[in-house]
Amino acid sequence: MLRHRNHPKPPLHHEDDRVLQALRLLVDQGMIQTIDELIAYAEKGDHQKEAEFFRALRDEPIPVSLALDELFVINRKNGHRRDRELFVACAGRRVALLMPLPPHVLDEFLGNGNVTVLISGGHHIPPHLRHSNIVTRHGFRACRQTVAESDVVVFEAYVEGNSYFCESEVADLVDERMLQPDARLVIHSRPHAHPEDVAVDVGSRNVNLI
Repeated sequence: MLRHRNHPKPPLHHEDDRVLQALRLLVDQGMIQTIDELIAYAEKGDHQKEAEFFRALRDEPIPVSLALDELFVINRKNGHRRDRELFVACAGRRVALLMPLPPHVLDEFLGNGNVTVLISGGHHIPPHLRHSNIVTRHGFRACRQTVAESDVVVFEAYVEGNSYFCESEVADLVDERMLQPDARLVIHSRPHAHPEDVAVDVGSRNVNLI
């Protein structure tokens, strides 16, 4: 579905959208028809925050589709707010972007400060950035040195509870022993695990999920 040109672009923080998209599919298939059923499916998936929101709407005579719309708007507003807070926290700091990352994540961070794109493991930057004046580092050794000097490290991983899984080379670069003491980790959460993923130890780091 095309987005109207006057609609704002989705925030980086949009992980809650996946829950609503799954519930929307069940509504469209006729498997959810009441607010109580919406609550039950949210609880079944252990989405307690969503279940509590829908529970507060139980006594209101609104269709389930409108309840989903209402929570979607709230999530989007909160996502944009968290984006602003993240970029304020990154302002003036050294940011390392570890490939692979989606183009929209690269675009958002490249417009916000002292950013270096790290290219290792045979990855490439998107075509629209190949002739731009971005700072890049190639190869494992150069990337590792940049990560060690960075205040913010952005990479992609599959998130399962409090565990994070990513490509082995990315995990080697995000080495807890090499990071700055107060380095912030920003993890772009991809929806699926890959067979070759390995666990990455984030220790007690300040982690932002986007």
